[in-house]
Amino acid sequence: MVVIGEPRSEKMGKNHASLEQIRGASSCNGPHRAHRTSCLSATFAIVTSSSWPAVWGCPPKNHRKGISSTMSLVTDLLAGIAEFFADVFVFRRQREKQGHARRDIADDAMAVAHFDVVSLLWIALVCVGLMFLLIFGLGVPVDWGIGIGLVVAAVWGYRKYAQMLREP
Repeated sequence: MVVIGEPRSEKMGKNHASLEQIRGASSCNGPHRAHRTSCLSATFAIVTSSSWPAVWGCPPKNHRKGISSTMSLVTDLLAGIAEFFADVFVFRRQREKQGHARRDIADDAMAVAHFDVVSLLWIALVCVGLMFLLIFGLGVPVDWGIGIGLVVAAVWGYRKYAQMLREP
């Protein structure tokens, strides 16, 4: 965090505002008005100090178009695959703890995939429909309608998962 009037130290890095930028932003004239940025947002950018280039509408200097979105997609895909493998591993361990016979890993992976895609999607759609019915159809307050829908979804999902664990 940069305090107005405090010089920038080496620990703060490149993205922190310098003293000249702080003085320029405190007067709220110049480039801030040219880019339709209010004084409040310029001051907020100084205080948060990592988003100073965003005040002027400038992208970071090391930003290349398309790279960040592609890497984010690849990262999300790899995280999803790792999460699926973790789900299968946890499912197999829970079945072993309950004393069930070991099954082939492909059968367990299909059971987890079916639960993740089909069962949870169906539960989500039905519970969202229940929320809309409660809120718009019966006039239940919004927070109560959402809360009831979430509780129904959690209980139904837990029972479905427990049923999946008990399957031979």
